[in-house]
Amino acid sequence: MIQRVSVPQDARQKQVILTAKATNLAHDIRVYMTRQNAEVEARFGASQMQAFNQILDYYTSLTNEDFTTD
Repeated sequence: MIQRVSVPQDARQKQVILTAKATNLAHDIRVYMTRQNAEVEARFGASQMQAFNQILDYYTSLTNEDFTTD
């Protein structure tokens, strides 16, 4: 799904690129997720989606230290 290629200016460097299969898959995933997001927003409404996204942002901003117990 990924390919490492040499950088023309410096053979020591490598560039990681998506293969054609991965590029097509990424497109299919983007289309699917866009459709799923539209369905979820239609079901719950923009204000509930905004609140949900704020909660997700909060949880993803936590560090592992926040989950340690004594």
